[in-house]
Amino acid sequence: IMFGISKSFMESSLSMKYLDDIQKWLFLNTGAYKEGFWGAIQSAYSFIQVIGFALIATFFLKALLTESAKENLTIETLGKMMIGLVLALAVITHIPEITNAFLKISENAAGYILSDETLTKDGESAITTAVEAWKKETPNPIAFFQALLFYVLHQICIIAFDFAIISRALDIGWRVAVAPISCADMFEGANSPGVKHLKSIFGSALVALIMAIIAKAGALLVGGFLQDTTNGSFWMAVACQAAIAGAAIGANQKAKEIL
Repeated sequence: IMFGISKSFMESSLSMKYLDDIQKWLFLNTGAYKEGFWGAIQSAYSFIQVIGFALIATFFLKALLTESAKENLTIETLGKMMIGLVLALAVITHIPEITNAFLKISENAAGYILSDETLTKDGESAITTAVEAWKKETPNPIAFFQALLFYVLHQICIIAFDFAIISRALDIGWRVAVAPISCADMFEGANSPGVKHLKSIFGSALVALIMAIIAKAGALLVGGFLQDTTNGSFWMAVACQAAIAGAAIGANQKAKEIL
């Protein structure tokens, strides 16, 4: 009986089914809270968009006066400023569509990784082998406590992913909502606040891909460690579970480092 409980703990902890839950809540384009989430963001965005259009004129005049004061107002400079003006108007008008495109790039790639049948089958096979190997090598009393520890760590991993998923959604939400303010200034080229803000939105969207890689690769690594019956392999699997939780929480920061 004790080993049956232990085995259930291990199988639950190593199951690939939690990847479906990650996919359900991670994706903002098709996720479970898509409508309500974007409805709230759209309300704030629509209000701030009016402010953004007013700020465009302010930043344009500021850039014009700055270049005039430097006696550097050439046709080329004026042309760049006009390009910045057009870009600012276009971006503020179409931020939701731009964000949606960013999300599709990241979430389509993440969906492919999470739903890859070959990887999933390999993972399930590895899990079955791992549990059987662990069963043969571990005495019953020790097995129970190991399985319980593993199960608790797995639940911590799930909480870490939930935390990271909600953090990402909120991060994208507020960035989209206030985008008209930052994106009103597109007059300094790649260093302009508007360009930097767009990069930050893309970075937040990219977190879905990073989290998919962490979730899938982490599950396979844990199974691989447990298949190894050498001394210390179980504790390597335990350490891997803890590392997965830390990597999930740090995924937002890692995405911003890429850009």
